[in-house]
Amino acid sequence: MSSSFTATHEIKYLDEIKSLFAIDFDCLFSKETYSRPLRSYHLIKSEAQCQFLKKGSRCGQEHSHGFAVECINGQRVLIGNCCAFNHLGLDDDQVKKALLELGSAERISIRTHQINERLKDRTELITRVKNALKQLRHLETQIFRIREAFPEAVFENLVERWRRNSFQITWEYQITKKDETAKGKGAVERLWYPHICGFLKGLGLWLDLDAQGYQEKLYSFLHRVEAIPTKKRLTKAELLETEAIFRELGALSVIEREFGAQQKLIFDFLEPANLVLTVQLVKTQALRAKNVEAVQQLTSTLLGVRPERFVAEVDQDLKQRYGATGIRIAS
Repeated sequence: MSSSFTATHEIKYLDEIKSLFAIDFDCLFSKETYSRPLRSYHLIKSEAQCQFLKKGSRCGQEHSHGFAVECINGQRVLIGNCCAFNHLGLDDDQVKKALLELGSAERISIRTHQINERLKDRTELITRVKNALKQLRHLETQIFRIREAFPEAVFENLVERWRRNSFQITWEYQITKKDETAKGKGAVERLWYPHICGFLKGLGLWLDLDAQGYQEKLYSFLHRVEAIPTKKRLTKAELLETEAIFRELGALSVIEREFGAQQKLIFDFLEPANLVLTVQLVKTQALRAKNVEAVQQLTSTLLGVRPERFVAEVDQDLKQRYGATGIRIAS
């Protein structure tokens, strides 16, 4: 049964059985001529024929799941899974045990081989996790710089807009005109109309990055990968743990893609024209002036006038554009 312990994959094709064992397809065998199991197979197609002698004649059932077995005279034949357990192994615990142990040993051997193949990339995997941690630190540095620059109320406004998927910034302007339908002289009507200042770009998960627990996930994964034994033969517990770690590779790939996506969003957010839009996020002049300072800090450029003056000019431009008598932020 030593061949089972060197199995590296499931046998899925009849041609592979032929290449591994000199099968005598004309031979019939019975329980009396059976010696031992060699390999199990799980073929894609039901193209193997059972050679077990059942009720005086060849079974001949085409099947996909079965065993290559050896007879006492050295001939090698095939038997379907059903005949192996229901006829060959009928009332014979020793035969059943040998078949079950073969299947178990093959599965462990295949899993061990797959793990050993993947462990060849262990160093590369550790490097991937460390690079992801570097990406995370770079993102955190950028986010800290943005958060420190903006007034707290403005940053909270950005977070809330991201959560509500509300990227449009709208103000309203007031048009005052004489009310011709009203009685009495000097009657006027005041109407408010919307003005879309623009659409904020780049809002995303980075606004609440700390809550995602990426650092804990990555360090946990790193420590587990570093603890994977490098020996050839793993215990059952080590095999299960290692398989679990490699199953988490999908999660690592998701985190890597997420970091790339958030980096792109931050780049879009920091575009000067987009940052200027943030001046219109709040209504108070003092906060808007501080917001102008944040824009200057984040773009490393001066807007040419004092922050208070910049805000006043933005408001004046909006009034002049529509001949408005008043403006306000939309509720």
